[in-house]
Amino acid sequence: ERGDPPFPPEDVDVAAERVRIESRSGIAAGSGMAAGSEAGGQVDRVRLVRLRKAFETVEGSTVAVDRLTFGVPACSCFALLGPNGAGKTTTMSMLTGDIRPSSGDATLCSFSIWTGLLSIFRLTGFCPQFGGLWPHMKLRQHLALYLSLKGFSGAALEAEAQRIETAYGLAPHAAKRVSNLSGGTRRKLSAAIALSCGRPMVVFLDEPTTGVDVSTRRFLWDRISEASSTATVLLSTHYMDEADALAHRIGIMARGQLRVIGSPQHLKSRHGGGYRL
Repeated sequence: ERGDPPFPPEDVDVAAERVRIESRSGIAAGSGMAAGSEAGGQVDRVRLVRLRKAFETVEGSTVAVDRLTFGVPACSCFALLGPNGAGKTTTMSMLTGDIRPSSGDATLCSFSIWTGLLSIFRLTGFCPQFGGLWPHMKLRQHLALYLSLKGFSGAALEAEAQRIETAYGLAPHAAKRVSNLSGGTRRKLSAAIALSCGRPMVVFLDEPTTGVDVSTRRFLWDRISEASSTATVLLSTHYMDEADALAHRIGIMARGQLRVIGSPQHLKSRHGGGYRL
């Protein structure tokens, strides 16, 4: 924004990504926000432009996300990596409409999160870090609800629900209430809703494998990899090995800012060191 302080010293890759996105969004140095026109080259299905969120506290204003700027093309997975408090979940919450940004913008399939959330909801899937399921409802009822919201009905809805249950190993639990499911099965259900219900164009996964066993984690990795061949997947995680296994590009956040960005191999070449045993 016009009144923002200058950017702090940036990694060269972060600065290059910011310039790339801002040039495509019609923002000159020092200017305010402008319309998101495409300027040729690869089209970003998800684009964040100076996205910022500040929370008011008794001590003053706390900036959780500070002018985050990057783009994610179609058919790829982008991982937001960082510790607790880095701003990953706050970023996800702004992109999914859970909270409103303080400034900046983001577009998903050319729809702005300021003006086009209803259109965005039709095109996206979301696996939250916690919750998202109703304990008293059965597993099949969850799939039926979300598929109906995506436009399925009748025999087509029934067939799609069965397909998803088979693909995610959920068929034996279809008639069980969520309160009676194991933690791993709940995470599989949340991932299935996000990745497969309505076959969304953009999927947000907020730490989808936290707290699951190794076999469930590997199973979810396979499903995420399959989804990223057709959809744009934005994944937040604590684990470098998860980002390395799944993401085409990784952005590492700390204190609300993007610190480094690039492919896994690029980050290893530039910032890696030592040996891994």
